[in-house]
Amino acid sequence: MSDIEARKKIIRDTNTNYFVEAGAGSGKTTVLVERMVAMVENGIPVDKICTITFTKAAANEFYERFQKRLIERSRVPDSFVEVAHKLPKPTEETALLCQKALENIDLCFMGTIDSFCNMILSEHPTEAKIPSSSSIIPEEEMNLIYLQEYSEIQRGNYGSELQDLCTRFANTRIGPEKAFVTIINNLNDIRYADFVYSDPKELNDIIGTRRDTLLKVFEVMLKYPNLAYEKGKLGRTGKESDSDKGWRTLEEKQTVLFGDWENNFTDVIKVLKDIKKCRFIKVENIESYFEAQSYVLKERGGNLKCYIFDETYMDELITDMENYQSQIAMKFVCECLNIIPNKLRNEGKLSFFDYKLYLRDMLRDDAINGGKLISHIYNRHSYFLIDEFQDTDPMQAEIFFYLAAEKLDKDWKKCIPYPGSLFIVGDPKQSIYRFKNADVASFKLVRSLFSAGAGEVLQLTSNFRSTAQLHEWFNDVFSKLLGEDTEDQSRFENIPIDEKRRDKY
Repeated sequence: MSDIEARKKIIRDTNTNYFVEAGAGSGKTTVLVERMVAMVENGIPVDKICTITFTKAAANEFYERFQKRLIERSRVPDSFVEVAHKLPKPTEETALLCQKALENIDLCFMGTIDSFCNMILSEHPTEAKIPSSSSIIPEEEMNLIYLQEYSEIQRGNYGSELQDLCTRFANTRIGPEKAFVTIINNLNDIRYADFVYSDPKELNDIIGTRRDTLLKVFEVMLKYPNLAYEKGKLGRTGKESDSDKGWRTLEEKQTVLFGDWENNFTDVIKVLKDIKKCRFIKVENIESYFEAQSYVLKERGGNLKCYIFDETYMDELITDMENYQSQIAMKFVCECLNIIPNKLRNEGKLSFFDYKLYLRDMLRDDAINGGKLISHIYNRHSYFLIDEFQDTDPMQAEIFFYLAAEKLDKDWKKCIPYPGSLFIVGDPKQSIYRFKNADVASFKLVRSLFSAGAGEVLQLTSNFRSTAQLHEWFNDVFSKLLGEDTEDQSRFENIPIDEKRRDKY
């Protein structure tokens, strides 16, 4: 289908659900606003239209452009040039409809997904199992709340088991409070996912006999510092060599290495990373120095005739310790996520993410129980136009498939939207990957649902920002780089070459 035919369908056929892939510079905002106007002119009340944008600035732009077009369409011009893929000439009837929409334009929702979720849950707090006085807590204030909860855990107010986990977590971190806030923020905003991690063992079980082996090697190094290779020789940068730094670190950090590794965890890892770079002089009887532990070293050939630590041995030990650190963090923070969000929910202290999650959960539960609430919401908010869908997270798709469902199913992927109730536009090649949990896989999944019966998939391929020469270059380069659909990316669709845009800047 040509680009012009796709634009014609978007504007002229408001009773069909469309999923639109629109490349950069394709005028997707224009067609979205034109579709909104077409919906008004087809008799859809403006207060039933919801336009979901990515930012508040984009919402303000939609409002201004929608208002401007309604003003233009509320008059019947004496002369009018008909364009196939644009709105037809206004009639007295459509002009009146646009005038009425202008009077009620503030009843049309144009905002972010966060503000939409906030609005719906504010109307149905009981069903969402949140207090009617719930409010959004700013990030800075939420961080302070997390710090207070961390202190409560440390004091044992959540039980000895979580307190012990907190102690283990603190032992593996420099600045554990700050680390806790960072990690719980990151995990909290994806807690719709299943976290897969291994329960942490005791540190001594992980490092086994390797600690004792290394300590015997370190004892020899401290006893025979003359084994240091090219001691005092500067490195390539003119500064202390890595080997010399390792030998010096060993001497300065003996207390750390020969002490309790559990309580000096981060220092131990840092020291080991330095010491593993130590080099040893090439002597015939080096094995006699290190005895049974000599397998920890290996000979280095080439221009450097010396011994070094076996990289595999040292790297595996350090990796095992870092994995232990991660396992402790995941176990501890995931246990906290089973407690803290529920406490804050009961207190009505919610983040933007909470509103989205609790709306999704409310709609899912209602779908399982027959969908009376969904029907009630649909009678108020019936038509959803979603912009920048490439930057959506998986929950947003669920929310709007439930809300727009004519044929409801507890599995949102099996919901069939009412005709014309769902219009989605985006470009996966412009996705801000993982920003606010954006997942381009969600984009491709929803596109496949439209292809399978939820609606129709269209392409807007024209580019109104660049010259014809650039279009030719884009086509040549990106058709090779993005020639096929993959699991993580959509293929590039060639831009139609418009000779009128050649050398036009």
